[in-house]
Amino acid sequence: MTPSLPALDAIARRRATRHFDPAKPLAEDLLKTILGAAESLGVASAPMEGFDPVREKEAFGVPGDHTVCCLVAPGHASKPQASPGRFGSSDVCYEEHFGQPWTLAE
Repeated sequence: MTPSLPALDAIARRRATRHFDPAKPLAEDLLKTILGAAESLGVASAPMEGFDPVREKEAFGVPGDHTVCCLVAPGHASKPQASPGRFGSSDVCYEEHFGQPWTLAE
């Protein structure tokens, strides 16, 4: 028996699980491109999470040998919404423990 590499064992275990799909990383890259193109055309879009791929395949008539990796809801916003902005670094960066202010060493 030939010993296997731990990395190959990890890949095999992931593939054996229900959630691993080799098409997903490729679909995610394509999704980023589509979302960027939609935004440049003024189309709002939102990737949807938490859907049941089996039910989506049934609803959209996707053949059994295909995979539903992601869903996107495109459209035009009813009225423009301002971006909520980003959190300040003091709200998301902590030193050693949550809530302890982060300070740069001088």
